[in-house]
Amino acid sequence: MRIRRWYVAELVQNIENDERRFRTQFADESLPLSSANTLINLETFVRQQHWYEMLSELELSSKGEHFILYQQDDEGHKTLVSSAKIQHWREKNDWLAFNPFFQSDNWTVSLEDRNIKALDFSGIFNDNLANKLNLTNPKGLDQSFIQNVKHGRDCCELIRMAIGAPVSKLNNILFLTIKYISIFMKQIGIKGVYVITEQPALLYFFQSVNLYSELNDCYVPMTYQQINPTAPQTYKLNFKCTYG
Repeated sequence: MRIRRWYVAELVQNIENDERRFRTQFADESLPLSSANTLINLETFVRQQHWYEMLSELELSSKGEHFILYQQDDEGHKTLVSSAKIQHWREKNDWLAFNPFFQSDNWTVSLEDRNIKALDFSGIFNDNLANKLNLTNPKGLDQSFIQNVKHGRDCCELIRMAIGAPVSKLNNILFLTIKYISIFMKQIGIKGVYVITEQPALLYFFQSVNLYSELNDCYVPMTYQQINPTAPQTYKLNFKCTYG
């Protein structure tokens, strides 16, 4: 008898309190959700991308609100395939996007007129945003964004977007992850999401969506830096929640 498998997406407010057990592709045994999520973060960011600085703040992967995507089968087994931590505006003092490292002059402001128009059109910011933005440096840009957000509840940050799946399924899981994140964010009233990424597949996905946007870009690159000479450029970007 063939076992059926399907994908399930959820928002989990306090991942540390979830008692369900999940498999991952990195371990044979099932683990509590917080531990399974920490494991795919370790594999994705530390082992594969060598972001060892994450080790000192690994608890972020096991606490707080997370998006999760998992595969479930007829026998009740759950396999965690992707996740992302959600940080709301009330937590903006802890946002990675506003960390001094990501506001230094090593970053290049990449906003163009069409990008600013897209942000203006999003409804996240006060009117006439183009006249209120400080484009001289990354820190000034972030400060002008903060000052012009209409309602903080409209924005959040996604960090540690991890995909723990076989290489053959990465693009499919990536698409499903972004799709369901956008749906859930829109359902809870989030209009714009901050993301920092250097993942080529994710950047290509964002760029391809912009190509087919009828009105304004959905994904807006704000600043970038070549952090690692042998890796793609890292971008700080904002995307609008347009699914649903």
